[in-house]
Amino acid sequence: MKQNKNHYFFCLMCILLSQSLIIATNPLQGKTLFSTAQAKTITNIYDTFYDEINITPNAMMEFSNLSRQDILSYRISAVNNSPIFQTLTNYAPSPNVYQIENNKPWIGAHEISCSGHITGKGASRESIGILNPELLYYIAPESYAFEQKSGCSSVDYLEPTRITYSPSQNLITAYINYSAFYTKNGTQWIYIRDANARDFGYNYAYADQTDNIHFNRPQNLSTEAVKTRGFYHKGNACKVSGGCNNYSPFEDRYFFSINQIPAAVNIKLWKDSPSNLTNPADITFRFIFE
Repeated sequence: MKQNKNHYFFCLMCILLSQSLIIATNPLQGKTLFSTAQAKTITNIYDTFYDEINITPNAMMEFSNLSRQDILSYRISAVNNSPIFQTLTNYAPSPNVYQIENNKPWIGAHEISCSGHITGKGASRESIGILNPELLYYIAPESYAFEQKSGCSSVDYLEPTRITYSPSQNLITAYINYSAFYTKNGTQWIYIRDANARDFGYNYAYADQTDNIHFNRPQNLSTEAVKTRGFYHKGNACKVSGGCNNYSPFEDRYFFSINQIPAAVNIKLWKDSPSNLTNPADITFRFIFE
């Protein structure tokens, strides 16, 4: 396939999966994640730029029982210290995104990924997005119940190992250690959240390029522009008495799995609805799964 100079990885394939996934092999042995003759090697996926800025991701923290104002203060501090967004004047978290209530539990990263039993203890899973405004899209730990399968570890969280920003390309890249996750847990579905994009006024998104990504639905982020809708609010999904502050809504067009590594998703974002999906993006966000 011809490589486009203005993009930094190219589409190679889309492998259709049935409900029964193909048996996987170990990527650390230089093999593909799935045993299939269609698998191909990806090269030249890791382009770098002369002006690339390295950003150290902030660690998750516990938000449970903090006041709304305390959490908003953490968010404002993260934005004010961001190499990308610190130039915003008079930033304030969007009230449409931050509908959280005072002194409520938040779902813990460890408890949701490990057992699925929610008490609100430990580092809160949504804090990865709130404390890292550069992650216009982010991955939060899901209810995998690894305690019954492969044991529990921080590897399960799929936190970015590093984030980069190229001002000349207006491109943010988040690198995810998927090899470690896969070696421990095998193939799992991944769900991405768009609250940060919405908070900064990026209202429409489209994945113009993907590599080794299989979306769950025929209509998905790579086939059409999706309006960002993510927000935080008190809900009852956690089953804790009085409810928890949590993320909504579930957007099934963001649901995908990884066919082999390295894999990537390149997401164009616009503030206004694009007249054409080929229009230049207002900003671009990219995941690379290593």
